[in-house]
Parts: sequence; C-alpha cells; structure tokens
Amino acid sequence: MSIINDLSRTPHKLFLIDGFGALLSALMLGGVLVRFNNLVGLTSNVLFFLALFPVVYAVYDLYCYRTVQNRLIQKTKGIIMLNILYSCISIAVVYLYRESITIVGHCYFISEIIIILILVGMELKVVKQLQTQE
Repeated sequence: MSIINDLSRTPHKLFLIDGFGALLSALMLGGVLVRFNNLVGLTSNVLFFLALFPVVYAVYDLYCYRTVQNRLIQKTKGIIMLNILYSCISIAVVYLYRESITIVGHCYFISEIIIILILVGMELKVVKQLQTQE
C-alpha cells in the first residue's frame, strides 16, 4: 500500500502531517533560530515574521482536520496554495537578506523548502486521487 493511497483513504492524516510540520517550522523559526539569529544571519524580527505563517497554517490544518468531511478537495488545495505561498515568501526573504544570511540560514531554508515541496507533491497526488474517486 502506498502512502498516497493511504492518505487518499484517510485524508485527515494529511492535515495532521501538514499541521505538525507547520508547528515544527514555527518552533524552529520563533523559538530555536531566534536564539541563534547571528548564526542564521537574520534578525529576530524577520524570524518572528516568518514564524507567523506556519502558526496560521497550523490553525488552518486543525480546522480542516476537524471539518474533514466538508469540501475536502478545496481544503487540500488551500493547504497546497498556502505551502507554496510560504515557500515563495521564504525565498523572497532569503533573497532580500542575501548579504547577511549565512550558510546555516541557507541550509535551513533550502531544507525547509525541499520538505514543503515534497509535501505539496504528495498533497497534489492525493487531490488527483480524490478527484478520480468522485
């Protein structure tokens, strides 16, 4: 049984996975990296700003999890769009602060974006399967 098939049968797991990832990002950005902001090369204000997005996304994921039966495909597409938006904002921040961001900062954001894009790919496959089941 593939992961995509499992998530298509139990889509609420997708919201939990996404929400857990969002909470982890918020904790890393607003908790851990803020304490080591000079190692990352971004100010605390920038890191707190970036941490707001995953906090809001985690709330949205929880909402989707709790109301999983209603408009499932639309909610999953919403998560996909939010994940892509956050990735674009992260890329913009890295670009804007390219003079000060360190190798550690680059590694963190590249890793986070890769993970998010893998998740987006899974979410897109789940949406495709759900659409064929309708």
